[in-house]
Amino acid sequence: MRFLKLCLWVFALVLALVFCSRNWTLVTVALWGDVVADINLPLLLVATFLAGLLPPWLVARRRLGLLRRERAISASLAPPAHPVTVEPRASFADELHS
Repeated sequence: MRFLKLCLWVFALVLALVFCSRNWTLVTVALWGDVVADINLPLLLVATFLAGLLPPWLVARRRLGLLRRERAISASLAPPAHPVTVEPRASFADELHS
């Protein structure tokens, strides 16, 4: 299984390198107003991918943090693992008769 995973990563890397080498051209991007940037196409695609990946990643991290906090709170509120035994007290009627 580890070998298959390694082969897939190597294939993805080779595919990305071939794509980058064939598309290494300058792209003009109009940012705002009169600001224009010239950037290589593969770098633009990586930046766009990372910008799209960031919000879902932050949401997932937030949810994991909330789940961990909820699990910690529920664990602190759980009954003890070993039940506490209490000896029965004498009732009020028993105390009057003795």
